[in-house]
Amino acid sequence: MTIPWNLLGMALGPIGRQRFWLLKWTGRTADPTGLAVDSYAEPIECTGSIQDVQQDTYEKIGLNYEQNVRNVWTEEKVRALDGQNGPDLLVFEGKVWTVYKTTPWNEYNGWNQVVAVQAPQHQQHFAQGLV
Repeated sequence: MTIPWNLLGMALGPIGRQRFWLLKWTGRTADPTGLAVDSYAEPIECTGSIQDVQQDTYEKIGLNYEQNVRNVWTEEKVRALDGQNGPDLLVFEGKVWTVYKTTPWNEYNGWNQVVAVQAPQHQQHFAQGLV
C-alpha cells in the first residue's frame, strides 16, 4: 500500500533538515598483504533527521549501551551489511557512522529509517573535510 504523501517530508518542514554525507559501499579489494579492504564511492551530500536512539532499541537490535548510535530518517536509499555486501558509511556530527540496520519505507512512503553506529576505525580516513 502506497501512502499518497511523504510523512518524512511533512515532518522535516517544522523540524528542519540536517546535513550528512553518504559514502556508498562499492566493493572489496585486496591490500598488498592480501587482506580485504572495503571501497566506497565519493561522498554524496544528503539531508534528513538525525535523532538519538531510545535505550530499549539497543537491546531489541542487539547493540550494547557503550556504542554511540543514532537514527537517521532520510529519503536516500542506504544499505546496511547484508551477507556479501558491506554497509554504507555516513558522516555527521564530525564522526563517521556505519549503517547497522535499515527499515526501507522508501517504496511505500519515500523515506528510510537508518540505524547508524559510530565507527571510530574509519574516522581519520573518511571524516576529513566533511565535518
